[in-house]
Amino acid sequence: MRDKAFYGNDGGITCSGGECTMQPEFLLDVLRLSHQNGLNTAVETCGMAKRQVFEALFPYTDTFIYDIKAISASIYRQWIGVENGSIILGNYRLLRHAAVDVRIPLIPGVNDTREEVTKIGAFLLDAGIPRSTKVLPYHLPGHGKYAQLGRAMWTPDREHAFAVEDAQNLLDEMLC
Repeated sequence: MRDKAFYGNDGGITCSGGECTMQPEFLLDVLRLSHQNGLNTAVETCGMAKRQVFEALFPYTDTFIYDIKAISASIYRQWIGVENGSIILGNYRLLRHAAVDVRIPLIPGVNDTREEVTKIGAFLLDAGIPRSTKVLPYHLPGHGKYAQLGRAMWTPDREHAFAVEDAQNLLDEMLC
C-alpha cells in the first residue's frame, strides 16, 4: 500500500477487465487487503459467476458496477452465448441491498429497442433499483487493432433504433 497517499480520503480501486469474478480467489484477496487498508472498492461485472462468489465479495465491496446487456433470453443466447436468467440476473437480485451502479451498453440491432429497454427497466424495478443507471452508446474501441491483424470485427449495420438519450430518459422515468 505504498501508493495509499495518492488515493486521498475517497480513493480506491475498481476491479474489472474481462470478467474479474472469473478469478475469485485473487479478486477476494485484492478486495480484502484493499478494504483492510481503508480503500474504497468496486467490482465491475456482468454477473457471470457462481452465487457463492458474489456472496463472498459482499463484505469487501463498496460498489458493484453491473453491466446489463439485455433481459430477453433470445438476445443473450444469440449474442452472449449463455442464458441470463439463473446466473446473471439471479446474481443481480443478490445485490438488492448493495450499492449498485447499472450500465447498459445500447448496441444497434441487438438491444436498442424501446421494448428491450422497457424490459430492463421493469427488471430493475422488480429486482431492486440501483443507485444509478447509465445507458452507454456502442463504440468500436478495438476496430483499429482488428484492422492491423487483418481480421474482421462485427459492426452494427445501422444506427440506434432507439436513441441513447431516449433510452436513458425512459429508464429515468421508470426508476424514479
